[in-house]
Amino acid sequence: MRHRQSEARPGAEAQHSAPGRCCACPASPYSVSAADSEENQQAALRYLDEHLFNEEYVDRMLETGNIPPLQGLGEEIEQAESSEFLGYVYDSVRQAPSFQLSWDQAVDPSQEQALLENLDLEFQQEITPEQFAENMNATQPEA
Repeated sequence: MRHRQSEARPGAEAQHSAPGRCCACPASPYSVSAADSEENQQAALRYLDEHLFNEEYVDRMLETGNIPPLQGLGEEIEQAESSEFLGYVYDSVRQAPSFQLSWDQAVDPSQEQALLENLDLEFQQEITPEQFAENMNATQPEA
């Protein structure tokens, strides 16, 4: 990953990204609830393993230039048509000290529209970063 300096807003200091950190929008984020029963957790894991992330599906993803969210794909990636690119992306994520979902992937569904609207306003410099934070804090769901 490149170490990149973002363009600063007027009156703001430039921000630097930390080399190696990743932020992305996974194509298919799936999770298994730890709050569910052991039986249901095992059923969900079997479904993901046998039906969703089976060999055929993994091969199709790699053929289209996508990387499934799985470990141990080194050999498959080496054999793929776009192996250089896929290997770069796979290794970058595998070696990253941290991984952050894009905000719109990690936010509570009740906050999605407010996030998009406030991001537009902030990027257009119609509100300040502080106003963005205040607006988003006001959307926090009740615990």
